[in-house]
Amino acid sequence: MYNYKLTCYKFLLVFLVLYFLIGSLAQAAWKFNWEAGVFLEHSDNIGRADTDEDDGTVLEPRVAILAIHEGPRLDAEIGVANEYRDHSSGVIGSNNNFNLDGVVDWKIMPNLLVWTFEDHFGSEFPVDIRDSPDEENRQDVNTFLTGPTFTPRIFSRTNLLLEGRYINTEAEETDIDNDRLQGKIGIQRDLTPNSSISINYLYEDTDFDEDTLDPTIGNIDFDRDNYFLEYNLARRSLDIRAVVGYSEIERDEGANRKSEGGGNNLLSISYVINSTSSLSLTAYDQFTDTTSDSSTNGEAGLGGGFGGIGSGGSTGVAGGIDVGDIAMDVTGDTVDTEGFVIDYSKRFSRIESSFSYFQSDDDHDLVNINDRETNGGTISFELPLNGTTTIGLASEYRETEFDVDSREDEDFLIMLSGEYHARRNLVFESTLEYQEKDSDAVGEDFDELVARIGFVYTNF
Repeated sequence: MYNYKLTCYKFLLVFLVLYFLIGSLAQAAWKFNWEAGVFLEHSDNIGRADTDEDDGTVLEPRVAILAIHEGPRLDAEIGVANEYRDHSSGVIGSNNNFNLDGVVDWKIMPNLLVWTFEDHFGSEFPVDIRDSPDEENRQDVNTFLTGPTFTPRIFSRTNLLLEGRYINTEAEETDIDNDRLQGKIGIQRDLTPNSSISINYLYEDTDFDEDTLDPTIGNIDFDRDNYFLEYNLARRSLDIRAVVGYSEIERDEGANRKSEGGGNNLLSISYVINSTSSLSLTAYDQFTDTTSDSSTNGEAGLGGGFGGIGSGGSTGVAGGIDVGDIAMDVTGDTVDTEGFVIDYSKRFSRIESSFSYFQSDDDHDLVNINDRETNGGTISFELPLNGTTTIGLASEYRETEFDVDSREDEDFLIMLSGEYHARRNLVFESTLEYQEKDSDAVGEDFDELVARIGFVYTNF
């Protein structure tokens, strides 16, 4: 499959070469933030089994480092996080989870020509979205990206947009390893100081390492033509992004070429209602390929790897229900996906609350077994008791119906959490989490109660 360590080394080598070549011009110091913590976790069903449940205890040391550099010629943000889970039970073997999110922008000609290097590595992607969401149904996926962005101003309020990208994606288990070349051209017009509109064309050529005509895998080389119009508005209380377009994919199938296409539409609105509440809406209808999602795996940051080092991978509101379906199918298929997400947050006196509802419908071209409809919602509350102690309650429900075999999965999670700041740099955390899954598939039902306690020490 791939050697992820070699890929990470290549990214770091490129970054170091760039930094030392132009470091004398950077004129800015590095800023380092780090966190280190140890957690103890006990589960009454460590293997998430339907029958013959086994309890188990996990010792989990973890560390995360975020490095930030801002200068006239170089911007960099690199986050690394490592989590080791030492299982006392033999049901699941001990494992190590390493995450890297790095973004480096080399400003060859500031505000005109920028060369970008990115690498995103993590183990949050499922091997099979239909299997139980345990630790063995995860795989490492690495995406490396590099290329220039050229934005010359051709009129007083009009820019030409030229962009080129090379993207390499490699997965630990699934045969989706691929290389893609992207070229984008567009014209952007500033309507006001806070808004702009652009017309764009994006061409993409994707080559799979394991090119096959097997319809159960879907790894067939393809070219993509993407035409879209984009509008952006950024005000103090209102942000709007609207994209309207059409995407066409031409897939190799032996000596023939099969073309298919669909909409490329997105509407995202964020509105600050007042000082205590806000509302956001995202609606989308997009025709794309499933592997392209891995290139937007994350952003550099301490929360990029684990959803916050103190909240845990499968625990914590940031991760939500651990259903194995983390926003993408790890196949080489094309998919027509549509849906929406609504988020509302409100502060009642001292209580911070948030509510969300989501719905999506995924229709695949080749791997029809993954066609599904998903809907659900989340709710969370957080109450500071005093200046050092905070308690929280969070819950999520998700219903997934697979079209081919009419299988239906229901996932429910509820979690109580507590946080105590013993010192400015030392935080003690505890959670009690219950998760339940009901499925029409044989052997997929489970319920699990997990208790966690630990501490985090930071330098900020």
